[in-house]
Amino acid sequence: MKRALKGLKIGAAAAAGIICLVAGALAFFTATEVGIRALHAGLERALPGFRAQEFSGTLLHLRARGVEYADAGISFKGDFAWDLSFSELLSGRITLNSVRLSDAAVSVQSSSPAAGGEAAPSAPSAATETTTAGAGAASRLRAPLPVRVKALELANVRADIDGNEIFIGRFSTDALWRRDQVAVERMTLS
Repeated sequence: MKRALKGLKIGAAAAAGIICLVAGALAFFTATEVGIRALHAGLERALPGFRAQEFSGTLLHLRARGVEYADAGISFKGDFAWDLSFSELLSGRITLNSVRLSDAAVSVQSSSPAAGGEAAPSAPSAATETTTAGAGAASRLRAPLPVRVKALELANVRADIDGNEIFIGRFSTDALWRRDQVAVERMTLS
């Protein structure tokens, strides 16, 4: 009996130690510049066509400059940043204090060949429309946790979607996404 109790205590201590090590490693990579460098290197290895001049900050407070991504039918070049509230995450909410996209150019050509080498369909087929219509509420995008964006800012963003060009000089808003609803409290477009 004493041996079983001693083995149980050792097992519990080992499990607690492993949990502490994982939590510590996660905190270290989330809150230090080492984590952002690992993310940068991992993205450049995992995503062909992705490169960035500079990643700085931490995963919670990210600043990325000179980000470029190109794939069949889509390309992106620009700068972005976010500021994620860690304390809100611990209380079961995702709060982005700010998300910023600036000096960006986005191009989407839906008639370009898809990644698999086949042309992307230009219009949905009748079967696709029936399936989508029948899905109803089950096909809605839902947030597993409430997501609050306190400030979303777009500055000097140019988009070319199938030859239709859009330019946004300055746009800002904030929003709250809860389950399948988005509430926008303010919006400025100039």
